[in-house]
Amino acid sequence: MTFKKIYTALRQAIKGTPYEKELNKDLAIWYVERALRKVCDLYPEYYTATDDFTLTQDTEVYDVPSSYIGIDKIYYEGDEVIKVLCGTYNTIRKFHSTTGAPEIFCYDKKRRQFKIYPTPDQDYTVQIRFYRLPEIPQNWNDTIDIPPEFETEFIPFTQIIMLIELGQYEKATALMSISRVEMEGASRLLKLIDLQTRKRSAK
Repeated sequence: MTFKKIYTALRQAIKGTPYEKELNKDLAIWYVERALRKVCDLYPEYYTATDDFTLTQDTEVYDVPSSYIGIDKIYYEGDEVIKVLCGTYNTIRKFHSTTGAPEIFCYDKKRRQFKIYPTPDQDYTVQIRFYRLPEIPQNWNDTIDIPPEFETEFIPFTQIIMLIELGQYEKATALMSISRVEMEGASRLLKLIDLQTRKRSAK
């Protein structure tokens, strides 16, 4: 599926509205990225990969690479480094300050950082299993990396996301009712439409 095909479908979804003239290539790329991020949440296993990563001596906190959406697991010498909540991690760190090979870690999604305990006493190479963001299209003929089971639903899914962003809730709901959008994704979008509609009614 090419970006040009998706762009054409987006224009079709807002045909005859004031938004039709406003839609350009950059804005369409933004909508596609929004849709891809949601699809990554729906199909995390499809977008999972593993990278080698170097833990640096005396460094506890690491920024998450920009290509990662999130971190699933970390392995050292074949053994899984235990993942804990950041609150638990901070408690352990407070009362048991030491250095050594990696034993536990926590992932701070908001700050896009992860912490390793004990603090490395030397450089260590670990394997990070992470959720990747597929490449965002930039050119008309770029193809979109979508799970095969979701390929036919991706265009209406992206159209619905665009319509919600534009406040076209009735169009979004109507499109959802006639398309075969994956049920979990549809359920989340319906909740979002309901929330946005309530906000609009409250004004």
